[in-house]
Amino acid sequence: MVITEARELHRDVTATLTEFVRALAAAFPGALEQEGNRYRVHDATAAMELQISPGPNRNIASLSLPTLAVIIRFTAGEAPACAALLAHLDRYLHRGGG
Repeated sequence: MVITEARELHRDVTATLTEFVRALAAAFPGALEQEGNRYRVHDATAAMELQISPGPNRNIASLSLPTLAVIIRFTAGEAPACAALLAHLDRYLHRGGG
Protein backbone atom coordinates (compact mmCIF):
# COMPACT_ATOMS: atom_id res chain seq x y z
CA MET A 1 0.00 0.00 0.00
CA VAL A 2 1.37 3.41 -0.96
CA ILE A 3 -0.17 6.40 0.77
CA THR A 4 1.06 9.73 -0.55
CA GLU A 5 2.15 12.60 1.68
CA ALA A 6 -1.34 14.01 1.18
CA ARG A 7 -2.56 10.82 2.91
CA GLU A 8 -4.28 9.74 -0.28
CA LEU A 9 -4.55 6.43 -2.09
CA HIS A 10 -5.96 5.74 -5.59
CA ARG A 11 -7.48 2.38 -6.46
CA ASP A 12 -9.36 0.73 -9.31
CA VAL A 13 -11.92 -1.64 -7.84
CA THR A 14 -13.74 -4.31 -9.81
CA ALA A 15 -17.28 -3.92 -8.48
CA THR A 16 -20.51 -2.10 -9.09
CA LEU A 17 -21.31 0.91 -6.96
CA THR A 18 -24.04 -1.09 -5.22
CA GLU A 19 -21.61 -3.90 -4.35
CA PHE A 20 -18.99 -1.46 -3.10
CA VAL A 21 -21.40 0.51 -0.91
CA ARG A 22 -22.84 -2.74 0.48
CA ALA A 23 -19.31 -3.80 1.50
CA LEU A 24 -18.67 -0.38 3.07
CA ALA A 25 -21.88 -0.59 5.10
CA ALA A 26 -21.08 -4.13 6.22
CA ALA A 27 -17.52 -3.23 7.19
CA PHE A 28 -18.51 -0.12 9.14
CA PRO A 29 -22.05 -0.55 10.47
CA GLY A 30 -23.34 2.70 11.89
CA ALA A 31 -20.19 4.57 10.87
CA LEU A 32 -20.91 5.28 7.18
CA GLU A 33 -21.92 8.74 5.97
CA GLN A 34 -22.71 9.63 2.37
CA GLU A 35 -22.74 12.94 0.52
CA GLY A 36 -23.14 12.52 -3.24
CA ASN A 37 -20.31 10.33 -4.51
CA ARG A 38 -18.32 10.73 -1.27
CA TYR A 39 -18.47 8.33 1.63
CA ARG A 40 -16.94 8.80 5.06
CA VAL A 41 -16.14 6.04 7.53
CA HIS A 42 -14.44 6.07 10.90
CA ASP A 43 -13.59 4.00 13.90
CA ALA A 44 -12.23 5.06 17.29
CA THR A 45 -8.71 5.73 15.94
CA ALA A 46 -8.94 6.80 12.27
CA ALA A 47 -11.21 8.16 9.56
CA MET A 48 -11.22 8.09 5.78
CA GLU A 49 -13.19 9.64 2.96
CA LEU A 50 -13.80 7.72 -0.25
CA GLN A 51 -14.62 9.47 -3.52
CA ILE A 52 -16.08 7.00 -6.01
CA SER A 53 -16.60 7.40 -9.74
CA PRO A 54 -17.38 4.90 -12.49
CA GLY A 55 -14.40 3.45 -14.30
CA PRO A 56 -14.09 1.65 -17.61
CA ASN A 57 -15.25 -1.93 -17.87
CA ARG A 58 -12.47 -4.48 -17.51
CA ASN A 59 -12.74 -6.95 -20.40
CA ILE A 60 -11.29 -10.44 -20.18
CA ALA A 61 -12.13 -12.48 -23.28
CA SER A 62 -15.94 -12.26 -23.51
CA LEU A 63 -16.31 -11.27 -19.84
CA SER A 64 -16.92 -7.59 -19.05
CA LEU A 65 -16.52 -6.48 -15.41
CA PRO A 66 -17.51 -3.06 -14.05
CA THR A 67 -14.87 -0.99 -12.30
CA LEU A 68 -14.84 1.98 -9.97
CA ALA A 69 -12.14 4.61 -9.53
CA VAL A 70 -11.79 5.12 -5.78
CA ILE A 71 -9.80 7.90 -4.14
CA ILE A 72 -9.25 7.25 -0.44
CA ARG A 73 -8.23 10.18 1.76
CA PHE A 74 -7.32 9.59 5.38
CA THR A 75 -8.73 12.50 7.37
CA ALA A 76 -7.80 11.41 10.90
CA GLY A 77 -5.49 8.97 12.63
CA GLU A 78 -1.85 7.95 12.69
CA ALA A 79 -0.41 5.79 9.88
CA PRO A 80 -0.85 2.42 11.70
CA ALA A 81 -4.50 3.20 12.52
CA CYS A 82 -5.17 4.28 8.92
CA ALA A 83 -3.57 1.09 7.61
CA ALA A 84 -5.72 -0.99 9.97
CA LEU A 85 -8.88 0.83 8.81
CA LEU A 86 -8.00 0.15 5.18
CA ALA A 87 -7.17 -3.51 5.90
CA HIS A 88 -10.56 -3.90 7.58
CA LEU A 89 -12.29 -2.54 4.46
CA ASP A 90 -10.17 -4.78 2.20
CA ARG A 91 -11.37 -7.87 4.09
CA TYR A 92 -14.96 -6.95 3.21
CA LEU A 93 -14.11 -6.27 -0.44
CA HIS A 94 -12.13 -9.49 -0.90
CA ARG A 95 -13.67 -12.08 -3.18
CA GLY A 96 -12.76 -15.69 -3.61
CA GLY A 97 -10.93 -16.85 -6.67
CA GLY A 98 -8.33 -19.18 -7.87
